Amino acid sequence: MLASTLTKLVLRYAQISPDAKRVNALRAEAMLMMTSIIRVGQSKFVAAPIDEDSQERIMNCLQTLSQVSDSGAVTDIFLHDTKAAFANMVASEEVIGYRLMIIAGYLRSISEKSRGERSKGDQSGGYPSGRRNHIPTILQEVWHRWC
Repeated sequence: MLASTLTKLVLRYAQISPDAKRVNALRAEAMLMMTSIIRVGQSKFVAAPIDEDSQERIMNCLQTLSQVSDSGAVTDIFLHDTKAAFANMVASEEVIGYRLMIIAGYLRSISEKSRGERSKGDQSGGYPSGRRNHIPTILQEVWHRWC
């Protein structure tokens, strides 16, 4: 996460800054930080060594920064496509949250109905129609309708 954030910062700064010397210094500093993270993660003095996936992600960021002037496609991927992918992920999570909120409201209304029947002296144990497996059936119905 830190490596991709540093890479995006350097790429954005390279887009807006006319000072090539400052851009190169910033790129070198970010690359030094990422390399240091990998080296510390591989040392025998840390409690938990760096895993291969994290190391590969950091190496991809290092490679991107080392070739920043060569490829505009990689810059577009880092700056625009990752943002679009994150927006899609957040939107899908919001849809799922909305669906779960509807299901919770539906189950709450069923629960309130069953409490009302129980308070009227119904001997069904608070379950509609006296069935104890009524709630899982309703959950399945709601799940199939909304998901």
